[in-house]
Amino acid sequence: MLPSARRALDDFEDRSSLAGRLSTTTVMWLVRRRIRNARPWARGRMRLAVGPSSA
Repeated sequence: MLPSARRALDDFEDRSSLAGRLSTTTVMWLVRRRIRNARPWARGRMRLAVGPSSA
């Protein structure tokens, strides 16, 4: 392999691994952003339920 081709291949591998890490970081950031505190829907359903509670 020519030295210039080897350099280009190494540069490509470095960029592709960096792109993979950046996309993973972005996805994790978005997942954390979407997870919020639980909303009180379940509590409201239990409060309005008619009948004996399950044991």
